[in-house]
Amino acid sequence: TRPGSRGAGGPRSLGRVRFKLNAVFLRPSGASPAVCPIPLIEAVEGDNVTLPCHLYPEVNAEGHTFDWKRDGLEKWVYVYRDKKPVEDDQRDEYKNRTRVDPMGLKRGNMSLLIFPVKLSDSGSYRCFNVLRRRRMSGSLLVLSSVSSVSSLLFL
Repeated sequence: TRPGSRGAGGPRSLGRVRFKLNAVFLRPSGASPAVCPIPLIEAVEGDNVTLPCHLYPEVNAEGHTFDWKRDGLEKWVYVYRDKKPVEDDQRDEYKNRTRVDPMGLKRGNMSLLIFPVKLSDSGSYRCFNVLRRRRMSGSLLVLSSVSSVSSLLFL
């Protein structure tokens, strides 16, 4: 079968999603910087995608309050408070589709897993750690959504 086809079942959508994240190092005097080290992440719609965010040097973030927000939205994509996720403050379309790794938090890793990623997840994201006063940001850009294989053949 050709890329993008389902064999005898016909074509499938090839939604491509690209995350463009600039490395951000923020360090007020005497504090550990936060790092968002990945310049570009690309994924197919339906895949699991991780938006990286961690404290450097490694600091246990289990007791920290932090959130993930997407620009232009009033509610948060993900909120972590009192050592657990807080769904009441989370946008409905991200409920049951986002999480952080509890073991990673022990190493300062606040990276957000979005599963499955949707074309509508496009936008600018930021992670903010309240205790450390750290903000990391990046953009999620939808590249293309192709609905049939035949249109790919004539590009």
